[in-house]
Amino acid sequence: MPKGKLFEGELIISLFLLTKPKHIMKHKTQVVMLPMLSTLEDIAPLWLYSENRLEIHCLNESLYKETPIPQHLYITVSQDIEPIKEGDWYHYVGHILQYEKDEHTLTPNCRKIIATTDPKLRIGDLKTYFAPDFKYVPQLQQSFLKEYVANPDGNWEVEYELLGSKINGIRTTSRLKLNQDNTVNITSVKEKMYSRGEVESLLFKYAEEEHAWFSSKSEIESLNNWIKENLKL
Repeated sequence: MPKGKLFEGELIISLFLLTKPKHIMKHKTQVVMLPMLSTLEDIAPLWLYSENRLEIHCLNESLYKETPIPQHLYITVSQDIEPIKEGDWYHYVGHILQYEKDEHTLTPNCRKIIATTDPKLRIGDLKTYFAPDFKYVPQLQQSFLKEYVANPDGNWEVEYELLGSKINGIRTTSRLKLNQDNTVNITSVKEKMYSRGEVESLLFKYAEEEHAWFSSKSEIESLNNWIKENLKL
């Protein structure tokens, strides 16, 4: 097969394999924007105007010629990435709910909320909601809000940390990566077409440096066979 020819493989190789620190991975996320439900809560950071014009909130309301609709953002992941547990917040068909196993039935369409601009969302069960030691659901960085306003229809990824012991060279657990200010790192998904040679090089580099797969000749042959079967022109 000729090297250098671009192909669209079933495997998506992220650039973090070469440029990000070890033990960091990214998961695709869905960003849900919903109108603020109560005027008594903190001011929502995004305002929606007619013709779906979205702006970051300005404190000087006199600058606006029309009344905006305040909006909050909710960053969600599938239950395959993070199962929804007692006390977790989740999104389901336009509704924001806190999970109580005796009250709610989860479906595959329920997605866990891992970060938000909404200050009403606090971590813990309902009994400790007003306790002085409650914690807020992780927040969003101002830089991401600016990116989202510029591209509300974009695709996004959130950073997770790989943890735990390795099975066959692969770390088995992960957790949401939090910054010191309780914010998460979200970036836009940048798709790139790779040549077959580039993908093979990335796979072998990842296997050698991150997972140390090559302890025997059979494991090298196994990876080569996987490449032949899955990386199609």
